[in-house]
Amino acid sequence: MDTLATILVGLGSGCIGSLITTLLTPPVQHHFWKQQRRNELCLELAKRTAALVARFEEHWPRWKSDLPPHQSDPGKTEIFYQCVAIDAEVRGLFSEQTWNDFAALKTLIMTHSSVTHDDTPFNLEAFTTVRNAAMSALYSEIGLASPRAKL
Repeated sequence: MDTLATILVGLGSGCIGSLITTLLTPPVQHHFWKQQRRNELCLELAKRTAALVARFEEHWPRWKSDLPPHQSDPGKTEIFYQCVAIDAEVRGLFSEQTWNDFAALKTLIMTHSSVTHDDTPFNLEAFTTVRNAAMSALYSEIGLASPRAKL
């Protein structure tokens, strides 16, 4: 009788363990896969945002000095529309607070890269503060900012 009970308990445990594994593994694995994929998309978006900001900072001084008021640099329009596209992605992938931090940066970039730009003064110190807050928020949300990265 002891041998039979041992065999039945062993078989029952093996069957129940296999059944639980078979039923629970796919949803749990899918959850972690979605989380990883979202983080990859967010990281790519943060990198694209950093590249856009760098292009804006590179071109901004030339926009103010080289071109007559009636001409427009094609890079200006490109940066403007890239910012619009990135804004839509940030809104969809990140939290409301992160999007609000990014929105301040977006507003500055779009104001100063608009083809119909008026002569709103550009404050580099304010831009740097907003840029740092936005980039820190993007990287913090995906867990890649260091604790000291309060830029």
